[in-house]
Amino acid sequence: MLLNNVHIWNYRLLLDTNIHLDEALTLIVGKNNAGKTSFLSILQRVLSGRKDLDFADYPIQCRSTLYEVLWKVVKGKISIDKAKDLIPKTAIQFDIDYSNEAEDEYLGALSPFIIDLDINNNIARILVEYQSILSDTIISEITDKISLLKVTNPTAKSKKSSEIIAISNYLSTNFNKIFEISVKAINPTNPSVFQIREVSHLRDVFIFKRISAERGLDELDNHDKKPIGQVMERIFQDGVIPFEDNINKKIEKLKAYVEQESIKAQDEINKLLEEIITKMIRFGYPTAEDLQLKATTQILLKDNIIKDTDLAYSISGENETLPSSHNGLGYKNLIKIVFLLQEFAQEIKKNSLSAIPLLFLEEPEAHMHPQLQTVFVKYISEVLEGFTGNKIQILISTHSSYIANSVPFTQVRYFKRLKECVICKNLTDFYNTCQNDEEKQNNLQFLHKYMTISRCDLYFCDKAILVEGASERLLIPDMINKCDQAGLFNTKSPTLASQYCSIIEVGGAYAHRFFDFIDFLGIPTLILTDIDFVTSKGKKCLKDKAKRTSNATIMKWCHDKLNIPLSTTVKIEDVYKLISNDKLTNGFRHIEFQKEENGYHARSLEEAIMNVNRELYGISHSDSNFSFDSEKQKKTNFSLQLLTDDDFLEYQTPSYIVDGLIWLNNQEKIVYPVTITVKEKRKQNLTIKTIKD
Repeated sequence: MLLNNVHIWNYRLLLDTNIHLDEALTLIVGKNNAGKTSFLSILQRVLSGRKDLDFADYPIQCRSTLYEVLWKVVKGKISIDKAKDLIPKTAIQFDIDYSNEAEDEYLGALSPFIIDLDINNNIARILVEYQSILSDTIISEITDKISLLKVTNPTAKSKKSSEIIAISNYLSTNFNKIFEISVKAINPTNPSVFQIREVSHLRDVFIFKRISAERGLDELDNHDKKPIGQVMERIFQDGVIPFEDNINKKIEKLKAYVEQESIKAQDEINKLLEEIITKMIRFGYPTAEDLQLKATTQILLKDNIIKDTDLAYSISGENETLPSSHNGLGYKNLIKIVFLLQEFAQEIKKNSLSAIPLLFLEEPEAHMHPQLQTVFVKYISEVLEGFTGNKIQILISTHSSYIANSVPFTQVRYFKRLKECVICKNLTDFYNTCQNDEEKQNNLQFLHKYMTISRCDLYFCDKAILVEGASERLLIPDMINKCDQAGLFNTKSPTLASQYCSIIEVGGAYAHRFFDFIDFLGIPTLILTDIDFVTSKGKKCLKDKAKRTSNATIMKWCHDKLNIPLSTTVKIEDVYKLISNDKLTNGFRHIEFQKEENGYHARSLEEAIMNVNRELYGISHSDSNFSFDSEKQKKTNFSLQLLTDDDFLEYQTPSYIVDGLIWLNNQEKIVYPVTITVKEKRKQNLTIKTIKD
């Protein structure tokens, strides 16, 4: 059995979000505030059986509808039963695939949720809703709240708006009265048919474990409870058997020894304390008539072990040790994670035939160096299966490009923030669209290799810039700041200078391989490349002798935007048409290359900079026959001179780069508002009539 798909409605920004899970490992990536933690939050809430719903988790987009519906009930415009149907519900739906189970195999806790009779169907569907439980009592309380507002604010300009405010105030502190959890087994072949189930039935289906991002590992010597002490605390808990049998035997031996020694120490200390108290009677208390004093104490050696146990580090063959504060937090975090994985593994062994193991690791990269992150993700599934002998579905959320680029595209889920909601993009879809096209398949293979090698962070940026080489990569951040300081980004705030923009060095021959991927992710992307004039025989030349461009990215752009067949050579006149016909933008992508400036058309970045900074390079204004000599000066040295030499710091930026940066600055980071049609459709999908078992 495995959890195949999760669909979430109306939880924070997850208004209508579908997440398809991999059978082994699903990697959840995306920028901050993209909904990754919200996904974890609702999973933990529902699978732990929490029956209430917090006001803060109910989407702002749904609240106005809720207020309006309650106002109509208070005014007698609609009935309570009608209101229940109109109030948007928070819900989560689980699709569980049991196709790998034999017909006579025990399905355990999933059995109550298999209600269809179709022998060809192998999906069990569970719908968990937080549905409205309005009552006359609640409406009466809201009415009282509105009446109270009239007394305290009798001069309110709008009667209805003031009453809506009163309803909002009531819900902010009484939201748990409005909704309660409902668990349903849905017939996948006929979604209008379902049966009510208990919350306990749902809890039995999954063995869910959350390992949160570890940010509190403290290296202070006086910390009350050291990280390894937290592990010791779990070991001493009654009934906790977290490890394999051979380790548990040692743990039981430790517990028995600690208990024995605690009793011995307690008896000896009590005797000594009683003698001390007896000697104190000389001060006149107690007398024979008073209650007598007797000294006792409780010695709990395990408390000291929990508090003071820490990892120490030693050199092989030496007796000397160093405290754990002398070693990195990454290994402490790793030890703690391994302990929790062992504990989870034992729970799985107890229920391996009746439930689906589901592990959610939240940002495991905390305190881990990049190589350790990569190795950790590579072997996590293997390690867990070694602990349990069972297949485990693992979900990992991350902000690490090292982790994100260590797994195949088919295991990545990209959470993207839109204006009113969050969507989840399944990179399996992107992978599948590339399989039937040889060029796209080659691009896919290139992308995966490139992202693995370069650790590019497209998944986590607001915007992206694809550049030719090291020169642009060094100079673009400085050029962005120059444009910002010159007031060229004056359309809105924050400007491009304070947005997270990923600069990716891809070369003119490879930028076009990113086109489909950029379009799929929906990231505003600027491509800065060189026009690369060449003769008909492919020899480097100036504009007046140019017949075409040698730049593969520009050629691909011309094929796409000017509808030139791939078999047809792109002429230099076609390249000029991109500028004159405003064809430099294609969806989320915008391309810029050198333009004519100061009566000269440069063919590369270096020449373009020299052209607009002629005084710095001793070039006369009438000279139209100069070029950058890469044999005499390295490109990186050329760029570093502009950034570090006092005489060059005030250099001017070529216009094609300025135009591109202004375009990128003007692009929205968050796009695509949700339409009313989608909201109404969502509401209709969750309106299902109840059928008794």
